[in-house]
Amino acid sequence: MATAFDAAVLRVRWTDERDEAGLIRRLADRGHVVTWAGRVEQVLIGRARDPIDDLLIVGTYAADDLCRYDTVATWQVDKCVQWPPDARRGIQAWFRQHHEPGVPTAASWARQRDYTALAARFSRKGLGPTAERLREFALAESAARPVLCTFQTFQTLDDGDASGRKALARFDEALGPTVARLGAEPRWMAHGSDSGWDDIALTEYPSRAAFVDVLASDAFGDASGDRDAGLAAVELLVCSSWTGFAQTRTETTVCPAPWMQQYVKENGTYNVCCYARDADVVGDDGRRLHVLNGHTHDDVVNSKFVRDVKSQMMRGEWPKICADCESAEKLGGGYRFEKLGQCDQNELRELVARTEADGTSPPVLSQVHYSLGNTCNLRCRSCGPWSSTRWLNETHLLEGGKLSRESFSGKDYQWYRDEAAWKPLLDSLHNTQVVHFSGGEPMLIPQMLQLLQRMIAAGESHHIVLYYNTNVTNVPGEIRDLWPHFKGVTLTCSIDGFGRINDYIRNPSVWSEIDANLTHFDDQFDEYGISSIRIGCVVQVYNVLRLNELMEYVDKKNFKHVRTIIMSPLQHPDHLNVRILPRALRQLAIERLASAREQFFATDGGSDPALYTSIDSIISVLEQPDVDDAEELQGKFARTTRALDESRGENLLDLVPELTPLMRA
Repeated sequence: MATAFDAAVLRVRWTDERDEAGLIRRLADRGHVVTWAGRVEQVLIGRARDPIDDLLIVGTYAADDLCRYDTVATWQVDKCVQWPPDARRGIQAWFRQHHEPGVPTAASWARQRDYTALAARFSRKGLGPTAERLREFALAESAARPVLCTFQTFQTLDDGDASGRKALARFDEALGPTVARLGAEPRWMAHGSDSGWDDIALTEYPSRAAFVDVLASDAFGDASGDRDAGLAAVELLVCSSWTGFAQTRTETTVCPAPWMQQYVKENGTYNVCCYARDADVVGDDGRRLHVLNGHTHDDVVNSKFVRDVKSQMMRGEWPKICADCESAEKLGGGYRFEKLGQCDQNELRELVARTEADGTSPPVLSQVHYSLGNTCNLRCRSCGPWSSTRWLNETHLLEGGKLSRESFSGKDYQWYRDEAAWKPLLDSLHNTQVVHFSGGEPMLIPQMLQLLQRMIAAGESHHIVLYYNTNVTNVPGEIRDLWPHFKGVTLTCSIDGFGRINDYIRNPSVWSEIDANLTHFDDQFDEYGISSIRIGCVVQVYNVLRLNELMEYVDKKNFKHVRTIIMSPLQHPDHLNVRILPRALRQLAIERLASAREQFFATDGGSDPALYTSIDSIISVLEQPDVDDAEELQGKFARTTRALDESRGENLLDLVPELTPLMRA
């Protein structure tokens, strides 16, 4: 018989050896369905009722015979009524609307916080964390996304109505956009029944740092009066998920690229993803598939190579080709999150569910990514002739002179001129959600503009979002008339520093031209039909000590639409990886980044979570141990830098004299 309540919170104390899986299995045997379980790491606010919790379990029940005692654990039960599904979905939809996809962040920046002052803002009536608890929370070593479980009791004021709940509703409404922008997600909500609490909620944050940013925001301070007026008591437990709403083992590895995307490299071969290494798609004959050989999307996505990648992901394994993403996610970054943010995740889950054990899946083409050859007007120091024709005259300076200029100047790198290259996309326009252009420099390719015209003429552009990686040196006049026909346009502007340091890294760029074009896009944002402008900065030895200058430029420029700076740690070439830097220079870079982070936060109050998460991921990289063969790579850095400086008439030490010790290697 169904009970009057449909859920309960179990506060568990282990009386024997911890056996999490066994406990859930025993609950299931009694007819209870566990929908979430997590380990309590800390009581942040309030005092946990006896017994002190080692584990938190939220369950939904098919029967009310919940046993309070087990052979290995005891638990206290808070009976409650889950919020109606429609109301819960409505709140989650609202959060998604205000959410800006981010990645887990490091807490190392938080050592700079004044926790005494921060806690004092919320200490009224004992409804906030103490400075000690807040500091402990922020600096705790934990790679998990924290789930905060809140138990609330509302005040009833003199007028006798539920004005405490109303006051909390005003507080939630005022703070909600900030919480959502910083990446929080509501996971589970219930009204108290005979639990002693009015409301219980689980909220997952991308990091501990993100939660501290919420507390430090102006929105929290401005609305705290309503919080004080509404709450009579509150308890806040910090948990780490291990089932239910936590990512399952599969979801921590699944990426949309091998299911939903077709990526064509600069030389016309197919690759699983633009970030994957050694991931050229090969057919059953062992030969690489090429865009001009008439392959369908089914040929690509269900080739044995890609099927094996999907199978590994579904088993919860990281494929070898995804090593860079795996490493980046461990350090608080990663490109998989960006891919997930660009796709319909419900569609992805359905595709994964319909995938056979050998990796065969329905050939649904919803995303395409074209690296449009190697035609480019810049010769960036982290690049090479495979992505820029401007590098051809300096090919001999790379890899000890082993590279051949001819290898990068053939017709393969002009595949986009052939009509056959566009057939898979044009045949699937009705399903296409994203078309991504990179290069080379896509703004220099007339065929890109022609493809936009064809998508518009086919009547399919209205549901397609365009993504561009561009160096912002060239703005074709035609795009003003073409872009507004599409669902959205996201520009990632490749800028690796402010002023002269950017021109040095991205020779022969001219900063005044980049500044003018960035300002133009910002001013004409609506006229061009742009939906997002962000700066993509590849963090490397050359610029890591000057990133604060780029942040200061964006801050002082007071752009209306350009705020986000996505900082990605460079992995290759290995001699530019910031982990080759001596420890003293790394510490200097960390201090400058932490200072710039605080300054930026004071200006925007945390409205740009992507910036903070990328800063924290760079700090995490800088805090890692040295790379293998650091001394050898330092020598390679010095030799390559001197050779390019001589070829281009430049001198690194004129711009970054702090790197003098490295140039002596």
